[in-house]
Amino acid sequence: MTARISDTLALGLQFHRAGRLSQAEEMYREVLDRDPDNADAAHLFGVLAQQCSQPEVALEAIRRAIELRGDRADFHNNLGEVYRTLKRFPEATACYRRALELDSGYADACNNLGLVCQQEGRLEAAVAHYREALRLQPAFPEVHNNLGNICKEERRLEDAIEHYRLALRFNPRFPEA
Repeated sequence: MTARISDTLALGLQFHRAGRLSQAEEMYREVLDRDPDNADAAHLFGVLAQQCSQPEVALEAIRRAIELRGDRADFHNNLGEVYRTLKRFPEATACYRRALELDSGYADACNNLGLVCQQEGRLEAAVAHYREALRLQPAFPEVHNNLGNICKEERRLEDAIEHYRLALRFNPRFPEA
């Protein structure tokens, strides 16, 4: 008897979270072979492809997921991450903004908008997005780390240290901080 699609997808996600990427890929492919219109499997397959440095595969898979379920903020956010990796900042920005249209409380999308602005050298805009992310989710170590990096770049070292300390308070095992 074959496993239900939902069970196969859940197993793939377990493998994915455990870092067993080839097994996760196998499960996602199995789901997509059996149900090509499974938006969750397409999305997770795309996220996995991004993690495996296959951005073109990731773009195709996550775009397909959005065709199937365009109402998912996380799908748009993760598509933005692929575009940001490719340094296609206008497309990344549009994806993050769409994610926020779908879920105005999505702190990850605010953080990612900040990262795009920071990569483009627009530090004031980056700080505004980071502050919005912290308003939505105060215990967000990556945002504190990102703010610390800007403070360090601006030679405001005491502020940088404070943000790095906050990042470590919220995640003591955060090597970047």
